[in-house]
Amino acid sequence: RFKEAFHKKGRMIPFDQVESLVGHAPGGVCPFAIKEGVPVYLDESLHRFETVYPAAGNDHSAVRLTPE
Repeated sequence: RFKEAFHKKGRMIPFDQVESLVGHAPGGVCPFAIKEGVPVYLDESLHRFETVYPAAGNDHSAVRLTPE
């Protein structure tokens, strides 16, 4: 679906570039407190879950949310 939406194959950000591009170190990349201008997308398939646990800024934390 990524390729359908963005017209290119999805790929992971290289490990050594994650923190400088997004604002969080690898292992804790989350949709909160990221660098300005970084888009956040929700995979629509997550709507089938009542609760989701995105990372919360480091590799030892998570936050409990609903997809809404």
